[in-house]
Amino acid sequence: MEKKRRQAELEAARPAVEIPVATQYFNKLADEEKQRKAALEAARPSDEIPIATKYFNEIAEAEKHSKAELEAARTDDEVPIATRYFNAIAEEEKRMKAERDAVQAAAPMPVAMQHFSK
Repeated sequence: MEKKRRQAELEAARPAVEIPVATQYFNKLADEEKQRKAALEAARPSDEIPIATKYFNEIAEAEKHSKAELEAARTDDEVPIATRYFNAIAEEEKRMKAERDAVQAAAPMPVAMQHFSK
């Protein structure tokens, strides 16, 4: 009896409905602000960009291109054994998937089997 009364009191004290915070509104405002700042940054002439920013951007672009060239020039002997192993597995999976797709295209599954195999 005491337990039920105490439980009823707790239920009465609990707020009926919690009001959710409108986070979507604030997220939308933040996204709009980011887009506005990105547009201003893109529209800014290159002579207004600080010298240090230009310098490090040029270095980053040069490193990106040199790294891509090194990756392209890499021979199979320079590739680590684990990378070769997992690349071979991935190629095998692609080949097997292509074979399965070809078999399924040649002999389509009956409609009832398609329905129950989803």
